[in-house]
Amino acid sequence: MFYSNDLGAPFWRWIVVLSMACAAYVASWVPAWFALSRTPLFIGLTMVLSVGLVGAYAERLRRVKVLEFAPDSYVEKPFFRSLQEAPNEFQFFLHAAALKHCKPYAWSYREMDFYELPPNAAVNVLPAEWIERCAIERSHN
Repeated sequence: MFYSNDLGAPFWRWIVVLSMACAAYVASWVPAWFALSRTPLFIGLTMVLSVGLVGAYAERLRRVKVLEFAPDSYVEKPFFRSLQEAPNEFQFFLHAAALKHCKPYAWSYREMDFYELPPNAAVNVLPAEWIERCAIERSHN
């Protein structure tokens, strides 16, 4: 399955196109006597370049948002770790978490922004030190 709608970063598709162009250029340099390797080389390079460049771009955008948000505390996981967790239906995985004025937030790659984390979820995923410091408890609704 291709998660094309799950990344809210603008222009990421252009990075994939650029990756394909670079891979095609490199594959074109393969000598004619080794032509059967062009397609696998093109596919492999496209995948590596796409994931690497889109990942670096998404992490850069996240760092900019973190600076703008100016949280009191912040933890993050690498983009590539998020890719490993993306297909899971029910997640206890946070791409990144922030604490601002003792209010917990989580990062969304779909929105490319922070969203407020409900207390019932926060107690399961935030660092224990944050939960203790801010007295975060499950809501009793």
